[in-house]
Amino acid sequence: MEWAKSTLYASDDEDDANLFDKMEADAAARPLGANGLIFLPYLLGERAPFDDPNARGLFFGVERKHGREDMVRSIFESIGYLTQHMIKAVEDAGQEIKQLKVSGGLARRELACQIKADVSGKPVVLIDELENTALGCMVIMKSTICSKGIEELSKAIVDEARVFDPDPDAHDRYAVRYDLFRELYETNRALFERRSGLVADESTDTEFNL
Repeated sequence: MEWAKSTLYASDDEDDANLFDKMEADAAARPLGANGLIFLPYLLGERAPFDDPNARGLFFGVERKHGREDMVRSIFESIGYLTQHMIKAVEDAGQEIKQLKVSGGLARRELACQIKADVSGKPVVLIDELENTALGCMVIMKSTICSKGIEELSKAIVDEARVFDPDPDAHDRYAVRYDLFRELYETNRALFERRSGLVADESTDTEFNL
């Protein structure tokens, strides 16, 4: 999202908060599926649920009709696909996930929360305290001092602000797009590795010329 802000909205003379509001509004104005545009968000490689430092970003399906609104919509949706990929990895390992609890900067974006719910088919629970690093540390410290379990204390201390329930129709429509999202990475994995080698060679050539 930071990359999209600094790249796609660089010419917009507004502060960060207003820019993120504008990005969310632009994405919300586009239909589910971003008019056929899919984004792979691996701008710095990937670590979870797979480890591939060579993976990179990719817009797939770009047509002349697409504008930055479609692009930012596809970026929002890629967050949902990433979340679903990690959920699948956990569930394939034998663990059941009934709901998602979210916090942090991106959790301020209602569209991102709803997309996560729709893609995953699971309720997304927004934590009341979005900046929860200090809250988590406090829970751990209190658990140690009071000799109580972290789960017990968390239920007593951590408040929920809102629940985003998945839309069944949206979930079905996202399911086929998620499969394509996954296949795009698998199809391009070897190409990402080849690209990495080319970039490394170019870097070496530049250093030699200097």
